[in-house]
Amino acid sequence: MKKLSKPQEAIYYVSRYHRNSITNIAGDIFFKFSITIDEAEKAIKFFLDNCKIMHTKIVFEKGVPMQTIAPQSMWEKVPVVEFDTKKEYFDWMEDEKTKPIDMMGQLYRFHIVKVDGQVGIFVVFHHLIGDASSLVIIGKCLGRYLNGEKDIPFFSYDEYIDNESDYEKSLRYTKDKEYWLEEYKKYDINYYYLDESKSTRSCRELLTISKELTNRIKEFGEKHSISEYVVLLSVLAVYYSKVVQKRQFFIGTPVLNRYTVRETNMMGDFVNQVPIGFDINADKGFLSVCKETLNKTFTAFRHQK
Repeated sequence: MKKLSKPQEAIYYVSRYHRNSITNIAGDIFFKFSITIDEAEKAIKFFLDNCKIMHTKIVFEKGVPMQTIAPQSMWEKVPVVEFDTKKEYFDWMEDEKTKPIDMMGQLYRFHIVKVDGQVGIFVVFHHLIGDASSLVIIGKCLGRYLNGEKDIPFFSYDEYIDNESDYEKSLRYTKDKEYWLEEYKKYDINYYYLDESKSTRSCRELLTISKELTNRIKEFGEKHSISEYVVLLSVLAVYYSKVVQKRQFFIGTPVLNRYTVRETNMMGDFVNQVPIGFDINADKGFLSVCKETLNKTFTAFRHQK
């Protein structure tokens, strides 16, 4: 039995206190080569037989949520769903990925899908056992198996939990804690909501900018040795400051949080949300904001785990 990691704790409490929230990660996997339904099922079974975190079960010890690996039940055939058109498939997928997963039960669902004659695999799992990078890991593992590899390494998430426990006992943890306590004191923290929705459901908003503007952003960053990420985060900060009419605020930014080769290839939830503090002074130019953002992000990322 293991405690929940910090990323897992965040997901657990969101799920508990925002009952209408969907904490699913979902995606589909289609390969450049053709596969049969039988081959897809064998690949899924191989993955589930070897990736133990998929069988995580939440238990409680003196009221504290913990996790253990439940024994695998008898194998049941993976549901197969066939579609005549991609639109039918996309409509089904939109509905399927928002169906809640019971946090106290099985934390994943697999489907074999056939779209326009092509066989693929659709998976949805609870955020407790994986993040968006985990989808890539699943795809790579299934692809390697289908290409004939059988000696595929699987790394245990227990390693990450143990490393996190060691970190919490270290001098670095003490210094990081002192940094964040001091950082929070610098700002007059308020929370602003741009709508009345209390759901934590999110979606991706795609904004396409012109090639000309893209090149200008790249040239600006290269000229001042600033990444495009920092430039765009600075733009967001300036915009947000104008919208809420406040100088001081935090913007949360996700951090992948996978630092080793083993963690890069490990199923599990690693993502951390790091708050970046801003103090936007209208008298300062945009370049000054970018340089402050660069310094803030570098320091914040160094003090997070």
